[in-house]
Amino acid sequence: MSLVILPSNSINFNRPFTKKPRKCLRTLVNNNQYAVAFKAKTNASQLYNIKPNSGIIEVGKTLNVVITKVVVTEEPPLDVPCTDKFLFESAGISKLFGVYKLDAEFWEKRKKQKRIHHRKIPVEFLPEIETTGGEIVHLYPSRVLRFWGSVTDDLETTLTIDNVSTEPVAYKIMTSNINDFLVYPNMGRIEPLEEHEIIIVRKKAKVDLTRDEIEGIGRADKFRILTTTIPIKHNDSSIDDVFAWADLRPDHKVYSHKLPVRYPDYGEHHHRHADARHARGDVTRMSDE
Repeated sequence: MSLVILPSNSINFNRPFTKKPRKCLRTLVNNNQYAVAFKAKTNASQLYNIKPNSGIIEVGKTLNVVITKVVVTEEPPLDVPCTDKFLFESAGISKLFGVYKLDAEFWEKRKKQKRIHHRKIPVEFLPEIETTGGEIVHLYPSRVLRFWGSVTDDLETTLTIDNVSTEPVAYKIMTSNINDFLVYPNMGRIEPLEEHEIIIVRKKAKVDLTRDEIEGIGRADKFRILTTTIPIKHNDSSIDDVFAWADLRPDHKVYSHKLPVRYPDYGEHHHRHADARHARGDVTRMSDE
C-alpha cells in the first residue's frame, strides 16, 4: 500500500527565506494493484503549504505534490540544523466498497487495522545560490531536467525561472525535440525579484523502449532557456520583439542556459500510466548553435 516518492532522500530549500516563497516538487507513484489514498503533513505547518495535501492515486498513476515554504521575517540560523519534517501516509483502497471519503473516520479505521504506511522525509536548508557577474536569473533545477517514470507514459516536471535582477526579464524556452514536449508557458516576462513556474510535459512514446534506447533519448533531448533584460522603451513590446531587438544590439546581452534531459531508471517502479497535467503550449525548436 506504500507509494513511491521521487526523489525521497530529503526536501530541500535554498536560502534566503525572507524575500519570497520557496517551492519544492515531489512526485508520488502508485505501483500497487489497487488505488491508494494518501495525506501529507509536517511538524511545522505554519511554515509550509502542501498542494494537494491529500487525495487518491489510481493504479499506475502519478501525482505531483508542490511544497511551498512561506516567507519568514528572520532567516533561520546557519549553525542550527533544521528539524522540520514531512510525513506521507498512505493506505490501500478496494473498489469493492465504493467511493471513499478521506475524512478522519477513514484514517482512524485504517490506523486501528494497522494498514497505514508511513514515510518520513526531513527538510534540508541549502545555501543561497551565488550569483555570478551579470547573471539575471536563477533556474531550478539548474543543471538537469529529470523526468521520473517510464517514457511510455506522459511525464511531467517543472522548471522555475527566478529573476534576481533589478529589471524586468524576458525569457523564451526552446527544445531540441519539438514533437515530444509541451511547454507552458514557453515565453514570458518576469518582474524584478519574481519567478515563473514552467510546466514541461513529455508525451508518451508509442512503443516500449529498452534501457539503452531510453538513455539515448536522454542524451539527445535538451532545452535552452534564453533570457534578456527588457529596456524601458520596449516595455510594451512582445517577447519576440524584445529578443529580435536584443539580437541586433551587441551591447545588450542575451543569456543562454542549456539543460539536458535525463530519465532516471528506478527499475521496478516503472508504471503504466502517468497522471500528468496535459498542459498545452507552443514549443519552439532549439537551434544547433
